[in-house]
Amino acid sequence: MPHAQQLYVYYRLDWGQTQAAHAAFARATAGAAGVRLLQRVEASALQQATWMEIYEDAQAAQLEPQVAAALQPWIAGPRHIERFAPL
Repeated sequence: MPHAQQLYVYYRLDWGQTQAAHAAFARATAGAAGVRLLQRVEASALQQATWMEIYEDAQAAQLEPQVAAALQPWIAGPRHIERFAPL
């Protein structure tokens, strides 16, 4: 049986937009299991935060398009999507 893939999505947004973006993320994922949001620890010289969404299984990954649409107004640049599987 193949291992479940995990989806990792990262992007940047202006520091001043993080509160509104976080609220939009919370609404888009309300009650969903297997979805996490992380923020890069290092401060950016560009005055931007780097966030990463982690979707831990295929069911959670189905929310990714909904989250992308909800966060679109605050994201600066592209959303980078990568898939990983456990070894």
